[in-house]
Parts: sequence; structure tokens; C-alpha cells
Amino acid sequence: MDKATILIVDDERVGQEALEAVLFPEGYQLVFADDGKEAYEKALAHLPDVILLDVMMPGMDGYQVCRKIRKDPLLSEIPVLMVTALDDRVSRITGIDAGADDFITKPFDRVEIRIRIRTIVRLNRYRNLMLERARFAWVVEQTQEGYVVLSADDRILYANPAAQVYLHLPAQSSGIAFLDHAREQYHLEPEENWQKWPAIEGLSLLMMQPETKHHAPVYLNIQVLSLQSSDKPRKLIHITEVTEKFTLEREVWNFQQMISHKLQTPVAQILMAAELIHHQAVKRDLKDMVDISEAMLVGAKRLQGEVRDVLHSIHLSDTVQTGGSVSAKDLQEVIASICRETNIQKFNIHYERTLDPYTLTLSYRAVESIFREIIENARKFHPGLSPSLKIELLPLQDKTRGAAQDTAQDENKMLVKVTDDGISLSPEQLRNVWQPYYQADKDLTGEVAGMGLGLSCVAKLVWEASGKYRMYNRSDRAGIVVELILPLV
Repeated sequence: MDKATILIVDDERVGQEALEAVLFPEGYQLVFADDGKEAYEKALAHLPDVILLDVMMPGMDGYQVCRKIRKDPLLSEIPVLMVTALDDRVSRITGIDAGADDFITKPFDRVEIRIRIRTIVRLNRYRNLMLERARFAWVVEQTQEGYVVLSADDRILYANPAAQVYLHLPAQSSGIAFLDHAREQYHLEPEENWQKWPAIEGLSLLMMQPETKHHAPVYLNIQVLSLQSSDKPRKLIHITEVTEKFTLEREVWNFQQMISHKLQTPVAQILMAAELIHHQAVKRDLKDMVDISEAMLVGAKRLQGEVRDVLHSIHLSDTVQTGGSVSAKDLQEVIASICRETNIQKFNIHYERTLDPYTLTLSYRAVESIFREIIENARKFHPGLSPSLKIELLPLQDKTRGAAQDTAQDENKMLVKVTDDGISLSPEQLRNVWQPYYQADKDLTGEVAGMGLGLSCVAKLVWEASGKYRMYNRSDRAGIVVELILPLV
């Protein structure tokens, strides 16, 4: 603990030295003032633990200094002991009325004054500690962020009101197993991080409530800290809602996709027409037409570049549940259409007819966004920009298929595998490729990979539909396999 500070106020040097001789051996930091004005200034500068204030001083006496201290919000709680040679009743009443906490009468007993100062310092520090704890407790109770204290065996010891709301906890939540309760209320993502519980400090953790027809998806960010305790280990769970942040990320991504899909095709047609006109003008040696067509060509190329550079300038909302549904059977044509639009020349779709009766729980727009991102990534990161794709649409309960198998409760789910023949990724890249703004290798194809939101938003769309995802390298050659598990109805 840091040294306690004692402010000694006396207009006589002999009085200061007498108190210094008594208190210096106790290890206090001693500050001295010669008059009332200096006493007030040094009290503000040092915020002492105790003020020893002589009564009889010229100018501003001890009573006046005490009254001024008590009126100042920064100083009003500091204990003030008035040092006086006066021992009459009137003087003591005047001191009490001025705000003094106690009196020391000259000549004083050295042992007594040491014990009294020691006791007052200890009590004052304890009072300040309790006051700070009360203030902190009030802040924790009022904040919109959740705080949960867990015991060593993962039992809830305390949850503030915000945490009770986020976790759907009863007011009396002590003793509830945190992880078990969290799994009942939310999807825990990324799953591989939660599997390391309780050794999860420093890991990225999310709790997600999927979207329904009645409410939007909810995302909670979880931070875990160890609490230093003299008796038993504790963990502090800090919960913040990040739904708005994730929604914004998805809207940015949706807009990027809209720009790419809706505008680049007509811009390419304009560019093609300008090139054709320019070619014909040159062929026929029409100088004026050559100049005009060159200007058209320059303008078309500039427009194409501007379209590619446009980012998040409008608000575009998309949800999992709205925008039409996609049957498992129709998913083949959705994927084939994206492959053709993305200029994928070689692709093969394998579909099992046992999926015919089912429909995906994702909307058409969400499905299109997911597969456009995966397919465009396969093209973008292929060394020749011309991948061969194998897309498999399989019922998940067929345990002979795929590596991303779930538990026995996997009926009414589809396993989608998209296999390309491009590059392989390092373990570090595979771990981080689903994180927002992560770019596995933006220089591989000689072009900028963009904002890096795509696969992150794919992950969120799949989470919100209660699905799963993963990516791994092909075992037979260079290339990537993306697996999705998508619920069906």
C-alpha cells in the first residue's frame, strides 16, 4: 500500500517539528503549511489522508480553514484533527461546528497521537474503499454491458441486470452453470474456441441467437478475464452486444456484391460496344470517329474502374428469413447461374434426389450471397482465374460423405461441398480466413482482394440459420474445400 499523506498546518516551526518527530518514524508522507491559505492550497494539491490543523494562526485561523475545507467537494471527506492548547467547552463546540472530526490538545502524548492517527488513516482508507466499491457497484448495476462472476467450477456467483437480460437469467441466478445455460440460450461461435472452455482467455468468442420471423439475430461478444483473489480463483465474463456492428458489416458486403453483380455486367457491355466502334473506325480510317470512339473507350474504362471502387455509400438491408425461399432442388440452378455469371467454364454439380422434398431455411438473397462469395473467391484466388469446381449437394445423414459430420441429430440438414483446384492455404490462413477483413493473399492474383468481409459474412449468415461451416485443403492436390451444413425444412 502506498504511504498515507499527513498535512501538518502550524504557523510556528516548533509546532511542525514536534509533530514531525512523532509521525516521521511511522512512515507517513508529511506535508507542511505555515498558514491557512497555504494549508488550503496544499490540501488541494496533495489530497491528504489526514489534516492536523492548528487553531491559533494569524489571518485565517483553524476554524475558518476547516469550514473552507468542508465546503470543497474534493476535500470535504478528509478527516481534520484540530491541534489546540485550548481545552474549554466553547472552543470544542466551535471546532465541531466548523467540521472538525477530533481534537489534539497541547501538550500531546506521543504514543496516543500515533495510535489515533494510525486508526484514523486506516478507517478513512477503508471508508474510501467502501465508497469506491459502492460507486463501482452502482455503475455495474446501471451499465448496458453485462458482467458475470464465475466460480472455479463455472457456477454463476453474480450477474448484473444487463447480463441477466442478455442471458435470460432469473434474478436469483447464483449457482447456475454458466456454459450449460449459455448453450441452452445461444449458439456459441466459433465452436472450436468454445471447446477450449474454461481456458479461453484472449480468444474470440461469440454468442448468437438466430433470426426468426419474430426477431432479428442477436450477437454478443464475450471476453473472459481472471480475477485475482486471495482465497479462490474467479472468472469475470464481460458481455457486449455487437449486433449492430455485424449488421453493418453484412450490409457493406451486400452492397459490394450488388455493385459487382448488378452494375459490372452492363458496364462490360458498354465497354465492349465502345471497343467495337473504335475497331470499326480504325479499320475504315474514319479519323473523327476514331477520336470519338477513343474518348468513349476511355470513359467506359473509367466508369468500370469507378464501379469497382465504390464502397458502402448506401444502406442495403438483407436478412436470413426474408426475400423468398430456395428449395434444395432449385439450389442447383442458383449455383449454376452464379458459375456462368462469374465466368466459371468448368463446373460440375452433384445433387442427390432424396433432397427433393426439402427447402432451405435461408432466403434466396442469402443463398445467392453465400454461394456467389464462395465461387468468386475460387475464381479470384485461382492462379489462372479459371478454376474447375465440383459442387456436391448431399443429405447429411449419409455418414459416408464429407468430413464435416455432426451428431446423430443431423437429419433434415444438407451438406454442401465446394471443391476447387486453385491454391492451398497455410494453417494460419485457414484459422483466420473467416475473420472480418482478413485477406489470405491479396497479391496472389495481382489484384486487390477487397474489403475482406466476404467469408466473415458467409459465416454469419450460416450461423444465423443455425448452420455450420468449415474450410480445409484438398488432400489429393492443391485446392480448397469449403463445407457448409445448412438446415432444411
